[in-house]
Amino acid sequence: MVGEWNASGLVFKDSVEVMALSDPKVDGVTIYISDFKRSLSAKLQKDFFSEPSQASLTCTATGPVALTVDPATLKSEGEEVFKERKNLSFSNKTLRVRRVYDAENKAVVYVAYSTRLSGAPDGDVSAGQYKTSICAVPITPVEAPPVEVAAPME
Repeated sequence: MVGEWNASGLVFKDSVEVMALSDPKVDGVTIYISDFKRSLSAKLQKDFFSEPSQASLTCTATGPVALTVDPATLKSEGEEVFKERKNLSFSNKTLRVRRVYDAENKAVVYVAYSTRLSGAPDGDVSAGQYKTSICAVPITPVEAPPVEVAAPME
């Protein structure tokens, strides 16, 4: 966790939490997620076991950005990098971060979104009415090391 602070409320305060994540398949990228946590009094008023789905996401290059896997192995629908349950009740709401590789633009795209079980018998996951947040980082081209040329002898 990078930081947490009180955001609203008179006695029992809602809070904002900021987390930093690393992607195990992409070197040189740090993903930052800000998330809202309800106060105890807000939980007692409505749906005690659930947190809101209002996360935001950004990312930055903290070094040379490089894939640690073959880009051909990355799926077009992306791959989940992070998930966190947002409640303990039946609706099973989850905050997720997914990585998608944009081969044409040589960039890694991260999307934060929330899901919940739709109640279907097969347990389908629905994105519902939740907002998404997105960021992208270009892949840094690998440069060849400089070639040393010996000085001519006189």
